[in-house]
Amino acid sequence: MTQTQYTLDKIPLHFREPQYDEQFPDDIDRIQRILFDKGYTTTRQDIQLAWKCFSETLAANWIILPEDDEDVFYTIMGYLDVKI
Repeated sequence: MTQTQYTLDKIPLHFREPQYDEQFPDDIDRIQRILFDKGYTTTRQDIQLAWKCFSETLAANWIILPEDDEDVFYTIMGYLDVKI
């Protein structure tokens, strides 16, 4: 069995993260306010990623936010972790 040799004259590669493209800014504003009012803070990007993950569990691109802020809060918290 031959072993592959890696040399330093090769060009290194790395994973390119997708460019963040904010969608639904009004919804993100509302979620950010709801979290802030409950004593939490996070980035707009994390909010979008979390709500998008939730939406995808329901085979949707973006679920319209419920009218009740408590419903929004408990839903989004299922997709965010406390940073220690």
